[in-house]
Amino acid sequence: MKLITLLEHCGQLLNIIYKNHMPSDRLASKYFRSKKYIGSKERKFIADTIFNTLRNIYCLKKINNTLENKELKYVSKINNCFQNNKNNFISIALVQILIAENFPNKSLYFDVNALLKKINSAHNSITESLAYDLKNLEVKPEEVKSYTDEILTITNNLFNNRIF
Repeated sequence: MKLITLLEHCGQLLNIIYKNHMPSDRLASKYFRSKKYIGSKERKFIADTIFNTLRNIYCLKKINNTLENKELKYVSKINNCFQNNKNNFISIALVQILIAENFPNKSLYFDVNALLKKINSAHNSITESLAYDLKNLEVKPEEVKSYTDEILTITNNLFNNRIF
């Protein structure tokens, strides 16, 4: 399954979790039962992303809002590629994955590289995988690289200021 599809599932599930008052693990279980085509490795990727995102939601929203406030052309172009990006949950899940990949000491129990291998991604990084998935949507690899670099710069600044 493509990374962009996994991110869309993460966004849908986060949206469901925020709309309901049930425990998130029950909602995730119900979601996965309704989507039988999602394999066990993909379910693990989505579940790990969701629960790490929920743990860090306020900081991730701050990073995402900072990114959007910069009004960079490629940010809106990439965010518009995601279908059903209600409440920017897909973007927030992507920020969580990028942090886990590039700051492994801040994301305990969440090994993105191992998950990429499990979902049979032919790419070595989230940025490469995302660039590959978005190239059919007329997003240049340089724009994806700039997008992810900007997220990492914002995150690094927050880490240095001990906000995260």
